[in-house]
Amino acid sequence: MNCQHCQAPLKPGATVCPACGQPVSQSAIPAPSVTPTAPARRLPPATGKAAQTIFMDFNQSPREIVRVMAEAQQKADEFKVQRRRRQRWLWLLFPAGLPFLCFDVWLGYNLCTFSLVALTLWLGAIFGLIWLRRQGQGPQFGPRYTLTRTLFETLKDDISPKYTLVGWLDLTGAQQESKATRQKNSQSGQPIIYYRDEWLRLKTRLYDGNALRLSLTDR
Repeated sequence: MNCQHCQAPLKPGATVCPACGQPVSQSAIPAPSVTPTAPARRLPPATGKAAQTIFMDFNQSPREIVRVMAEAQQKADEFKVQRRRRQRWLWLLFPAGLPFLCFDVWLGYNLCTFSLVALTLWLGAIFGLIWLRRQGQGPQFGPRYTLTRTLFETLKDDISPKYTLVGWLDLTGAQQESKATRQKNSQSGQPIIYYRDEWLRLKTRLYDGNALRLSLTDR
């Protein structure tokens, strides 16, 4: 920017021209340009279907990580057992309401007497099944989780107690915007998206002083 009076160059934020001493009009100072930036990429929030995926970062000893992973899988198994038990009881409410419906027919009452009990049971079963469906199936532990747990169990005797395992386990899946590397169209015009999914990364130092770095990536 230059002075309006003597055209001398001005420093950013100057209020008086150093050459002629004239005050600088603030209206002549151009507004700072704002360059739009792309929104930060992030993983899906932990709600709905995304809540069933697994992501964990760690900075603990291998024994501690194995213990946490075992507890997480045990809690998930208990959740599935309770879910199946509740689902079984809710389905039993449908046949349990039939006798109350038959009472009105056999006794000659209108359908607003004992049938209200049947209607209440059926509505409770419907709402209960909807609630269970919204809860989801719980975390899905697959072969990668088992492989990682076995790997940590193997490493726990090769790492000094004063060192830790640092890294992450990302089982949220590859088809996410944050993991897309490039995109092109096929000859038929269909889009083809290439993904790079680094689902396991760890680093540590072994007993002999060597550094161990491991990365497992799907493309």
